[in-house]
Parts: sequence; structure tokens; C-alpha cells
Amino acid sequence: EVCPAFPSQTQNLWWFGCMDAHDDVLTPFSTRSGNLHGCPVSPLLGWGEKEWRELKHFDWAFDRKYLPPGQASFVQAKHLAYIGFRGDGRHPDILSFSMNEITRVG
Repeated sequence: EVCPAFPSQTQNLWWFGCMDAHDDVLTPFSTRSGNLHGCPVSPLLGWGEKEWRELKHFDWAFDRKYLPPGQASFVQAKHLAYIGFRGDGRHPDILSFSMNEITRVG
């Protein structure tokens, strides 16, 4: 999994490009396995705040002093893209390209 982050040159926004077969946007209580390795993107999107705070050690992800000015989360779903996505379903606000699409289009 490679998830480099880079700031936009035109706006004070962060973009993430992830090369991963799964979207990793589950929350601690929505993951069927209970494993947090399927959840690292959700706190960055601000999803599942109450669930993450109950686990402790994840408060930083929702501490407003660390967030970019005027933003409710570190990353907005519309500023996230997945390349090589192979998950169960796609989130409508997240841009993703499946391996089939990459093979077909290049």
C-alpha cells in the first residue's frame, strides 16, 4: 500500500492517491473482522469519530488543532483517489480505478 500525500499548489487542500486493492475506509465498528488494518483512511476522512475516540490513542485524528484551517477533516472524500481498487463496492464520493479499468484503458 502506497499512500503519498501532497498539498495542492492552487489551494490549501490535501490530496491522497492510494494504490491499494481495498478502500480501507471501514470504521472500528463496521469492520467485520475487527482488524484495524482495514480502517486507516476513515479517521483521515473524519468518519467514525465517536468509534475512534472510544478506542483511545486516535484522538489526534479528530483534534481540530491539527486540521487544516477551515476543514472538518484531514482529507475530503472528493480529494481521494484509489488506483488498482478491488474492493466490494465503491464509495460514490471517492474516485477509484479498478485493475480491469487500468488494463483496458492503460
